[in-house]
Amino acid sequence: MVVTHNLQSSNSSRVLGNTTGLIEKSTEKLSSGYQINRAADDAAGLAISEKMRKQIRGLNEGSVNSQNGISLVQIADGAMSEIHDMLQRANELSIHAANGTLSQADRQTCQDELDQIKEEIDGVRSRTFFNKIPVLKGLPVNIQGDMITPAYTKTITSGADLPEWLQNGIDNASLTNGYMASTYNTTVNVTYKLEGSDEELTGTATIPHSATYIDFSGISADSVSQLDGKGIYSTCCSCQNRYSIKFDATSETNTATQSGQHHIYTIGIKGATSAADVLNRIMEGTKDFSGELGNPDNHYTKYAIEGSTLVIYDDRSSASQATVWSSIDSTGTVTEVTFEKFSASTGAGWENVNSYNTRATSRYGLFGLGYAETVPVDATYGTKPSSRSADINIHSGAEADMDNKIYILLPNVSCDAMNITTVDFMVPNGPEDAITRIGFAINYLSDERSRMGAYQNRLEHTIKNLDNVTENSQAAESRIRDTDMAKEMVSLSKNNILQQAGQAMLAQANHSTEGVMNLLQ
Repeated sequence: MVVTHNLQSSNSSRVLGNTTGLIEKSTEKLSSGYQINRAADDAAGLAISEKMRKQIRGLNEGSVNSQNGISLVQIADGAMSEIHDMLQRANELSIHAANGTLSQADRQTCQDELDQIKEEIDGVRSRTFFNKIPVLKGLPVNIQGDMITPAYTKTITSGADLPEWLQNGIDNASLTNGYMASTYNTTVNVTYKLEGSDEELTGTATIPHSATYIDFSGISADSVSQLDGKGIYSTCCSCQNRYSIKFDATSETNTATQSGQHHIYTIGIKGATSAADVLNRIMEGTKDFSGELGNPDNHYTKYAIEGSTLVIYDDRSSASQATVWSSIDSTGTVTEVTFEKFSASTGAGWENVNSYNTRATSRYGLFGLGYAETVPVDATYGTKPSSRSADINIHSGAEADMDNKIYILLPNVSCDAMNITTVDFMVPNGPEDAITRIGFAINYLSDERSRMGAYQNRLEHTIKNLDNVTENSQAAESRIRDTDMAKEMVSLSKNNILQQAGQAMLAQANHSTEGVMNLLQ
């Protein structure tokens, strides 16, 4: 028996301290609702839980982003619904104005209402915003400083050993010595800034030519027969259609056939004695179904006559892609021309001020075979701010990769974009032309609204999937982080009983050395 060290008391005190610590932890878990309140509680579980929390909170925000995306496309669809109604009224006016029972005064009344409709279409486009983002006209790009008007001079040189006539069809075009194999472009350097930003950006932009000359000045009564079986091939600037003009020196009749998306116009040139005769027959033979000369299939790729040349150009205010290949050249250059707005290196949109005045020249020189010819081309370009279709990125996930983005291409529904700005009931065949153009505009707007609806449906599916992933991830994270209240209550009750027992045993241990005093008496 010793009195210096009471080992029984020390042991009871240690066990009681451990039990008290367990009670404190259980109390903390029960009061906070979390079984992990500090990293020491479960180091691995904490790391996993925090990673899952990041994903869950990111998915929740992605769901909110997608809901905002739905609001954006609903605003766009609602505005386009009003424009649809206006276009339907414009179509009614066009059909009414086409009736022969109307006087010019009556048509002027229809025109007055149509003008108001066109103004309101552009007005709706300019007034429709979501969070200050224009949803019907793209994002503007502003040029900083004065308009840029650099002048350039290019020289096209035709080689001496050129092949004979190229056959119709782009696949058969042999681009060899003396032929320009790429788009004829001019490069300019521009400085600009994006709207809402003071940061200056610089970029190099390429301006493609928007039209091409086919020169028939060398045609005469003696040489016209040599055009037999030769011709011109071009593509539509707004669809996948292709157009071929083929010359027939044995007939005076023009015919038109179609094979899928390939429209073939056979131009009878028998009896033609000059370039003017050939050009007039081309124009007459390529009229569209509404009777407009030089307008194949009523699309935007147009033919026009300037002097002794045929000009192929894009008739839209904001051009998109179209390719022209000339195969009626025995001594000059075969030129590929792409109709499109040029873009700076950062993707900003621009358009040419005088886009239809920029032309490449393809010379028809029937008797020039065997010598090189230099054709100077002078062009002055100007640039101005341009509205372009804009990508809105809806970030619908918790990570930074591009798989978590949904791209929404905002529509451009201006009168220019729908090609109805110049609709006029007062000109000859104006109402008939309006019926066709407005019909195309209605179809164009229907496509845009359909695309907005598809975006909304996709975003709704995205939200449902995000909510499902969030719910199940939250359940998994809860199993790691949250307190099992029933289990913890059992542990607390057990430890309370052990604490009371430990206190009693500690008291007994403290009294165990009192027997020593009896021995000393």
